[in-house]
Amino acid sequence: MKSPTENDLYHLLYQETPSLYLVLDENLVIRKINRFGSEYLGYTPYELMGKSFMSLCYHEEHEFIKQNIAICIAECTGNRRWECMRVRKDGSRFWVRDTVRVIDRGEDNKYVLISGEDISETHYLISVLEHKSATDELTGLYNRRKFDRFLEELTLSTQSASHVGCHVLLYIDLDQFKVINDTCGHVCGDNFLRRIASLFRDNIRKQDILARLGSDEFALILENCTLNKATRIAGNILKTLSMLTFEWQEQNFSISASIGGIEIDGSYQTADEYLNHADNACYLAKENGGNRFQLFDANDSDFESLDHIQHWYGRLQNALKNVDFVLYRQQILPLASSQGQGIYQEILIRLRDDNGEMILPGYFIPVAEHYHLSPRIDLWVTETLISRHRSSGTDKPVTYFVNLSGLTLGDQEFIDKVSELIRSNAREQMKICFEITETTAIRNLGAALNFIQHFKKLGCLFALDDFGSGFSSFGYLKTLPVDFIKIDGSFVQDITRDTLDKSVVQAIHQVACVFGKQTIAEFVETQDALDMLKDLGVDFVQGFHIDKPSPLSWEDQ
Repeated sequence: MKSPTENDLYHLLYQETPSLYLVLDENLVIRKINRFGSEYLGYTPYELMGKSFMSLCYHEEHEFIKQNIAICIAECTGNRRWECMRVRKDGSRFWVRDTVRVIDRGEDNKYVLISGEDISETHYLISVLEHKSATDELTGLYNRRKFDRFLEELTLSTQSASHVGCHVLLYIDLDQFKVINDTCGHVCGDNFLRRIASLFRDNIRKQDILARLGSDEFALILENCTLNKATRIAGNILKTLSMLTFEWQEQNFSISASIGGIEIDGSYQTADEYLNHADNACYLAKENGGNRFQLFDANDSDFESLDHIQHWYGRLQNALKNVDFVLYRQQILPLASSQGQGIYQEILIRLRDDNGEMILPGYFIPVAEHYHLSPRIDLWVTETLISRHRSSGTDKPVTYFVNLSGLTLGDQEFIDKVSELIRSNAREQMKICFEITETTAIRNLGAALNFIQHFKKLGCLFALDDFGSGFSSFGYLKTLPVDFIKIDGSFVQDITRDTLDKSVVQAIHQVACVFGKQTIAEFVETQDALDMLKDLGVDFVQGFHIDKPSPLSWEDQ
């Protein structure tokens, strides 16, 4: 058998390599194409000879390709690459990455060599990933990140001197979602949100930008839309919602929403300002009974009460960024010797102001709740606590009581990060007891149960805080697998003077014992109260008579 020559091998390489090889003259006329390339395009090599290369390019890219090839011919050095679409004989298109080189044969005799690689699959995968990164998986709407980008671009455009037209931002918060989600579970809640998203799509214009920002909150950008028209659109959404009933397993729920709006007219410099003002307008609509639209007006006296919320929002953002929070602790004293020699402490948080003074959580936690910053604060507290305990080297057994927001119960970032921290520190002589208020637990019963069951498997304990306040029910003690019941301090402060308070504390303790849970009495401020709680058999006490909050330190551990 005759061995192939160098020319044979070169010819085979040129003709059959799975790439598109073309030789063009300076007028972009095809002078040569390899067999694989022509067949991939649906032609014979002879059909393409003498045809314009542009006939193989997507018409919208003609100028782009011509300009780039002209630059190659003018420079006549090195390779240039770009991505574009190629067109087959049957009109179908595919993406290619072209590598272009110009060969100068002298006497103005130049040839353009193009090697094209099909990258359609790569482009498809990129488009899928871009879609996923920009889309809320549950509803198919834009997600928060993509929406923020749209709003930032629109905000920047309004700063231009040549800007014309007006736009409106709507912030939409569903009024009944928590009831539906907690009553019927997450599967029902997810179906409800998908239906609402579909309804929103049907009541807006094609060019409008609709997104789910999180949980039951949505946002809508109405480009080139007057305030009057935006008001009609918001009204149509509210009317359509009110006419519907959501049915789930023989239960019917009415539907309504609160909507806040603001005109995007260049009055503010950042997208966050517009979004915060629209959120505040939505907040005011909900405070006024819900099922209504509220337009933001900086001169409206109704918004003056929200000024402190905006102020604290900025301070909290900076505090999270600059770590201006400080951990405090307060001892929880065991009354029974059976509790052993362990240390029990509630972990408290303070915010350090510009003068070094400590701000109590009552000033900033409600704002954190409103702007959904609570999970980030709770995560910082828990991460910092575990890290500092580990680095302290203490070997004494200690139980830390950490307060959690209701929002944190469903926050996946908190769950994932804290779970990993607890697993990696399993050998430490430390236990975390998460505190959840009674009201929060009952309002978020499904999320609370899932959260408790998950972290109990990791060795965590749980306390039901402020028990007896709000709408307490002893029946929930059977449902919620908590370890401690913290008796609301309002029943403890006057326990020595009010026989009804004493009876309530005694009843709570007795029922807790039946369910195998220990009790902690809060707000113990006198020795007489302490003595009475001992007589009632309460397991732990906490309050200023026992210990006052102080900066967290391991010197006394």
